[in-house]
Amino acid sequence: MSNYKQDEAQLLKLKTGNHREWKHFFDEHIEAFLLFVMKYGRLQREEALSIYQETIVIFHRNVTKLKLEPPLRSSLSTYIYGIGKNLCRRKTGTSLTFPENLPEIPQTPFEEEDERRHNAAVVENLLKRIGEKCREFLTMVFLEEKPQEDIMNQMDIPSPEAFRKRKHDCLKKMKALI
Repeated sequence: MSNYKQDEAQLLKLKTGNHREWKHFFDEHIEAFLLFVMKYGRLQREEALSIYQETIVIFHRNVTKLKLEPPLRSSLSTYIYGIGKNLCRRKTGTSLTFPENLPEIPQTPFEEEDERRHNAAVVENLLKRIGEKCREFLTMVFLEEKPQEDIMNQMDIPSPEAFRKRKHDCLKKMKALI
């Protein structure tokens, strides 16, 4: 007996080839998948989107060729994350560190997406006004999520204490602009 009845029902709908069902599946999983691949695969959004599209093509092929049949041994999201992990490893040619147990990443509702876009525009405007060094520093820390050591080397920051001080000062400047 399977623990994935809802996923099996969705799989049966996908097998009908209904375009609306496939679009719903695609839209339902895209954000969580992109977040997962960007975080653990250390890819930019465009690369992650390319991986997602390729993942859906492989998933579609597996569904239509009847390679994926009930009873399921995992959720459909776990299944596509597994495909994505393999594609990431193949694309980068390196050993990536993905968690053994794939997390259940919450889906982002459309209203929150609009709010996120608005907040991103506000932050982008603030970064334009903050000054070149702080903009470059904060971009590397928060948007690119580069390791502290890499940032210290790239920006000639002598110590971890100086790194924390610069981070504090730049955030303080940003808050003052708000």
